[in-house]
Amino acid sequence: MLSCRNVSLRKITKNSLICTKMDYPSKNSKNEPAQWFVMNAYRKEKSAEIILENKGFQYFIPKHYVIRSIAGKPKRLLVPVIPNLVFINGKYDDINAFQNLYPFISFATMRKEGKNVIMKVPDKEMENFIIVASKLDEDIMFFKPEEIELKKGMKVRILDGPFKDSVGILQKIKGKRNKRLVVEIEGMISAVASYIKPEFIQIIEQ
Repeated sequence: MLSCRNVSLRKITKNSLICTKMDYPSKNSKNEPAQWFVMNAYRKEKSAEIILENKGFQYFIPKHYVIRSIAGKPKRLLVPVIPNLVFINGKYDDINAFQNLYPFISFATMRKEGKNVIMKVPDKEMENFIIVASKLDEDIMFFKPEEIELKKGMKVRILDGPFKDSVGILQKIKGKRNKRLVVEIEGMISAVASYIKPEFIQIIEQ
């Protein structure tokens, strides 16, 4: 499992981070393995990051550099790609107890079959996303689900370079000359890597 501390996603849709009464996991959740949960830290991502670091949680807050005017001068700042959003890895009971102590951090939910269910991300999907999204100096781009069509590309594994061991879709991106590696957290966000040397690419038969 990757360690994701100190790598710190823009709110994709208006209703994607609703935190209301939901169907919680069963009382047997203590026996469940650690999972990646999608959490909402409304306007307090930095505070959440500091607390999670101090408490020893594995977490991921995707960040990117932007240029903003500070006191009339341009300044390069590292900010979350998606305000409010934090990924935390752990057992449900541990994270639930944690968010009860810090109520500004809450489980993100989505509507499914008429119910509000807690949003989780499969380990491998999260691992691939972290490999790409954590490379701050590699010209990473981020897209909403509706902005990119993954079915048009071919599935590949990266064998070397900064994105080594990641698995994603290799495809043409509008405005870019070469094909790029795309990894996604399904229904939430896609991260697009910079140019990858052909010798580093292994096609995965589908």
